[in-house]
Amino acid sequence: MLDFLFGLFKRITQVEQVDSSNNVTKGFPLFEPSHPYYPRNLVLPDYVAPTLSMPYILSIFFIAFFTVILASSLILFVGSQSKKLNRLDKLAFLWFVVCGCIHTFFEGYFATFHETMQGDNALLGQLWKEYALSDSRYLSSDPFVVNMERITAAIWGPLSFATAFAIYQQWPSRYVLQLLDAANQCR
Repeated sequence: MLDFLFGLFKRITQVEQVDSSNNVTKGFPLFEPSHPYYPRNLVLPDYVAPTLSMPYILSIFFIAFFTVILASSLILFVGSQSKKLNRLDKLAFLWFVVCGCIHTFFEGYFATFHETMQGDNALLGQLWKEYALSDSRYLSSDPFVVNMERITAAIWGPLSFATAFAIYQQWPSRYVLQLLDAANQCR
């Protein structure tokens, strides 16, 4: 099945070329994009290939992820309020702290540096390039994506931190904040 699909793709992408003696030959287009993103005709003039491997980038991301969880867990176990929290409240606290970090720092990085993301080889820039393999609008600075990420970084990130703080302090408003934040996660 894969051979059939590859053969079909190969036939579709072939173009006819005419040489100087009017002989028609089949070949592939001369234009070969310098990036691995789809659509293949996407113009990314400042694209620079990532220098770090995907496993390395993801390992750094998960190290940061677990560092945030560890630091948040220390707050839960050392803080005076933590003795009053049940297990589900503690898990919700950790969840909203992690969401706040992702929304504020990771998505905030994109919202700030989206115009230079094509040539960005900083760690977070390379992580966004990996993410863009599934949705190339992130590298082409699509206006909808840029504005969506700006809203996420400016509103939903701080709201996640506020929700975590409300859970920690056991404020009655934490339920409303959790509902608002959970509705954001479903978008």
